[in-house]
Amino acid sequence: LCERGIRTFETATRNTLDLSAIVVLRERTGLPVIVDPSHAAGRAAWVPALAIAAVAAGADGLLIESHPHPERSMCDAAQAVTPLQLREIVRAVARLGALVRPTDPADLEDARNQLDAVDSALACLLDRRARLVAAAARVKQRDGLPERDRRREHEVVARVQREAPALGDPGAARVMRTVIDACLAALDGAGDTEGTLAAASAT
Repeated sequence: LCERGIRTFETATRNTLDLSAIVVLRERTGLPVIVDPSHAAGRAAWVPALAIAAVAAGADGLLIESHPHPERSMCDAAQAVTPLQLREIVRAVARLGALVRPTDPADLEDARNQLDAVDSALACLLDRRARLVAAAARVKQRDGLPERDRRREHEVVARVQREAPALGDPGAARVMRTVIDACLAALDGAGDTEGTLAAASAT
């Protein structure tokens, strides 16, 4: 089943995307639900947000219009995204899907596919964390704050232990301390000459 929006009195979008329809259709039909954010939005700039919202609501797939040169498209040019934009949308929804989809694999292949998706999302988050640690390091150096905040690190580790019970407390602590150390090591590896090494700690 494909949800591409409904006609309403509002004129901002081509069609109004009814996200509640995704939940209802999945519950009542048992059929895969595909969402078409392109025809729902009518504008390329709004397609990524609607695509992400659709996946968060449980959509099984997306139907997105793409064109190498949208301005040259013979139809629906305003809602077509570029291949580069499409790639970013796919990456974003894949990461989100890894977080919100049920973890009940049907077989080993399915389990491995889900693990791959989680690993990709994890890699993205680790990269983002390392960049935030670097930003925090610069702020700490500017403000003359201590290089490391052991109390903050302890709080971060304790929070991860609460939020990742499947790892057990010792396992969660080892993972988070490794992440903290890796982010600090990345500062050193980046060749920081401003004296900000180890400045961010757990931020």
